[in-house]
Amino acid sequence: IWGARLVVTVLAGGAMISAAVPAGADSPSPRGPSIPEGYASHRTPKTVTGPDGLLVLINADSTVEEFRTAEDHSVQHRHETGVSTGTFGPWISLGGNVPGTPAGVTDADGRLEIFVTGFDGAIYDIWQLSPGGAWSDYLSLGGHVATDPAASVDVDGRAEVVVTGFDGQLYDIYQTAPNGVRGWSRWVSLGGRQLRSAPELVPNADGRLQAFVAGGGRQIYTRAQITPNSGYGAYYSLGGYTDTAPFSAVNTETHQIAIFAYHRVEDRWYWTHQTAPNSDTWAEWAELPQGNPPLGHR
Repeated sequence: IWGARLVVTVLAGGAMISAAVPAGADSPSPRGPSIPEGYASHRTPKTVTGPDGLLVLINADSTVEEFRTAEDHSVQHRHETGVSTGTFGPWISLGGNVPGTPAGVTDADGRLEIFVTGFDGAIYDIWQLSPGGAWSDYLSLGGHVATDPAASVDVDGRAEVVVTGFDGQLYDIYQTAPNGVRGWSRWVSLGGRQLRSAPELVPNADGRLQAFVAGGGRQIYTRAQITPNSGYGAYYSLGGYTDTAPFSAVNTETHQIAIFAYHRVEDRWYWTHQTAPNSDTWAEWAELPQGNPPLGHR
């Protein structure tokens, strides 16, 4: 089963894209969440016992690009040799010196863009100079952050990044225009209290971005854009009991969001999901049943 293929779903420039990505040595360990049938994600999780997960993005030519953090703390990527071939070239270094896992998006013009947290607590940005082409140097976006970033794309094509700060609040930065690699807003606080994990940032079916993060009381908290491309509404709790970062997936047909959380004491994964697309109502938390296929397997 570990040799099966991952089904990846990402939102790029407002469009849903699905691709098959080969599993293998870099697949998540059995301690990672088992995603229920019908859901998929754009990355493998940072598992409890295994290595950091892969970030998976789709190039403009529909080939897959995988990213990881190497043992020397550099960012590496490898390119699929052809559309749906399932074979990849060698890992190539993009440099950098980062402690965690990269986040990334496909920009409106098809270029891939990667975000990482440096050892100095700043967010760094690197991007393709043309779709499928060479890469830029790293650009610091500043910040004073405690976690890996999460990234997504607004309906109008602007990339947006959220992080958890050392003060336990969530912070947001976004492109001021689509593809504006050197045009970014200032960091904006999205508030929160005692937030303690890396966030997730996931587009709803209607395009509104929604952030998820573990916080006080070891609950999962969320807040969503009021309308696409806009500011965020109030936080509300999804409950749960976790001190690890939430992990997200979406239903490949309805685009309902699912959230997965790890319970350290019980050594089990639990999940909840929207009861309908774009809904603020969520199902009761349920244990992931044993025997589900690993992440994204169909």
